Amino acid sequence: MMRLPRWLCLAALVAATGCNVLQADGGASTPKPQAAAVAPPAPPAPPPAPPIKFVPSVDTKDLPSKSCVTERDRRNDLLVRLQTEMSVTGLTCQWKAEKGRNLLDLYAGFSRRNHQRLLTTQDEHGKFLARYEKGSAPRLFDRYRTILANEEMAVAGKFGHPDYCAHRYARFNEVATLEGKGLDTWLDAMGKTREKEYKACK
Repeated sequence: MMRLPRWLCLAALVAATGCNVLQADGGASTPKPQAAAVAPPAPPAPPPAPPIKFVPSVDTKDLPSKSCVTERDRRNDLLVRLQTEMSVTGLTCQWKAEKGRNLLDLYAGFSRRNHQRLLTTQDEHGKFLARYEKGSAPRLFDRYRTILANEEMAVAGKFGHPDYCAHRYARFNEVATLEGKGLDTWLDAMGKTREKEYKACK
């Protein structure tokens, strides 16, 4: 078998393994420093979304001053207020809606799904108002709802449309598909939150 020269064997070994070889004087050759891999800088984190500013609901000062409410009266009043808020949100905050969502159409769908419930509430709340104020129940109810709508629009003007719509749009989305027991659950939870605003009948 033909023997290869020693230097050729060493060259083949270096090419195959990348190992250091002995120098002629018997010492190891100095390894060349390896360049450290530099990772690209991480992209900056997106800024946190600003918190939604709380926009208070219209207070209950427009209820008759000497009135007291049962749980059903309070639930009726809260539903009237919710419906009023939704109508003003639909008119004021369409720019806030995601593409393809028409807030007034969603509000109309809410009204259709809860049509009988809203009619019953309107009738009962008008009779409630008529116990404390002079006038027919339907007329008193219409006046009351108009007052609430005007005050809701005043809230939008006071807080500015960006903050108002951010808060009310979140609530709109929360309730727009509710009906039946789901709507009752929402109203009961709101009733507990706002319980102190209403004078309960003894």
